[in-house]
Amino acid sequence: MPNIPILYTDASRDLHNMWAPFGHEVRVLPKGWVKDPGRRPLAQDTVWEKDVAITLRDGTTLYSDVFRPVGHTAVPAILPWSPYGKSGTGYFTMDTIPHRVGVPRDRTSGLEKFEAPDPAEWVPRGYAVVNVDARGPYNSEGDIVHFGTQEGRDGKNKREDVNAMLERYPLWNGYWEDKKPKLEKITQPIYATMSYSSGLHTEGSLRGFLLSSSKDKWLRCCPTQEWYDLYQQEHVDDLQHFFDRYLKGIDNGWEATPRIRLSLLGYNRPNVIDRATPTYPPPNFAPTRLYLDATHDTLSRRAPAAPGTATYDAEQRAGRGVRFAHRFDARTELCGLSRATLFMSTPDHDDMDVFVVIRKLDAAGSALESFNIPFRDAPAGWTEADVPPNNIWRYVGPNGRLRASMRRTEDEPGLSEEQRALLGEASVYHPFDRVEKVGRDEVVRLDIGLWAGGMVFDEGEYMSFEVKGFLPIRPEFEGLDDKMVNYNKGRHRVHSGGEHPSSLLVWLSG
Repeated sequence: MPNIPILYTDASRDLHNMWAPFGHEVRVLPKGWVKDPGRRPLAQDTVWEKDVAITLRDGTTLYSDVFRPVGHTAVPAILPWSPYGKSGTGYFTMDTIPHRVGVPRDRTSGLEKFEAPDPAEWVPRGYAVVNVDARGPYNSEGDIVHFGTQEGRDGKNKREDVNAMLERYPLWNGYWEDKKPKLEKITQPIYATMSYSSGLHTEGSLRGFLLSSSKDKWLRCCPTQEWYDLYQQEHVDDLQHFFDRYLKGIDNGWEATPRIRLSLLGYNRPNVIDRATPTYPPPNFAPTRLYLDATHDTLSRRAPAAPGTATYDAEQRAGRGVRFAHRFDARTELCGLSRATLFMSTPDHDDMDVFVVIRKLDAAGSALESFNIPFRDAPAGWTEADVPPNNIWRYVGPNGRLRASMRRTEDEPGLSEEQRALLGEASVYHPFDRVEKVGRDEVVRLDIGLWAGGMVFDEGEYMSFEVKGFLPIRPEFEGLDDKMVNYNKGRHRVHSGGEHPSSLLVWLSG
């Protein structure tokens, strides 16, 4: 990395679940073969070519497992690329996730990489699956360079100590720029999925779809957790329809599939699923600015005439911060990115870590959560009280965060006017190239982008907007939030009305 010394640390050599000894071998797994009792059996004889060496342009050797139909006929290859282990090896497998997020053990063979297609599913469909250990992990040579351009170059042909890197390089530089994908260079056909409940992928899924240069692209917004969605039979069939069209050249009418299939979360009512729409958000949604009223704790289309201030303890992890609510007089849907413009101050420190979230409240004012796994696929007898308290299972709502000293905004470089229009006015770009501390009691403007959301409100229900000092959604895994550190001290104030028109910009149905 030019001018950026990278701090490496030794990767863990406590290798989990290495059930197959290392070494090149070609085996034919017979029809009915099972990796473990209770796993999905193979539906047909399958060639397993194990630990195939791949030499990269710089001489580094990676290792892959290839699963393919018996015979010498050329078939398209699906190539999952990640550092998580291959063919059911490594720490991350569905078996390490509580209750396998509703995916029965007999639905997968155990030959799949984490977050990847199952060879037992795809080989009978006429595809090869090539599971690659990327540069660095397990027996592949080199250093882990996850999400960098080096890994991109490897795919075409370091494990770093992140905390130390952040402390030494807290601002945007060439190291972080190298990890930002050049989405406009993507031209091949795309089948994209987006789950609102992912703590990692929602923003990137939407941006990748909107900003790519592909002319043949489709987006399916799913109302469930992404790992659960990956192994549902109707979605596997749908993906094969796409693959057959563009990898096998079969004229199967795929192009008639709606370019965007929208899902919206009902929380206490049925979800909207696979609604066809030509744009995201749909044409019948319009930007709506709701103003915060700190005196009455409300959100309104009209800015309050009188100024007000709402204060919360930013060090209270369990506190809800401050909440502003808007009551709907008719059934209304929310879809897309949102943007908060907040005027805030603190009397106790020179910086603020600010977290925001949009929530749904029922008609009685109780906050709701959306359950990401249908109860039909949860353990028998489960009730809402049994659902694990993490983001994989329970989704709160669209959220965002910002450190006040990094508040400067500008137009995102490298985007065309067409791309800016696709992202819309709710999109916020922070260059993160300088630190501008906050004076005590100084009121500063914070523009905070919120991830894409999809919500349904019935008449008499509420949308609430919360501002607080800690992560407002549940952690991906239980206890992970205890590892998160911010620098808040004392009180934060949210100002509204008058010279400080704090507001929330959302896209609502007409």
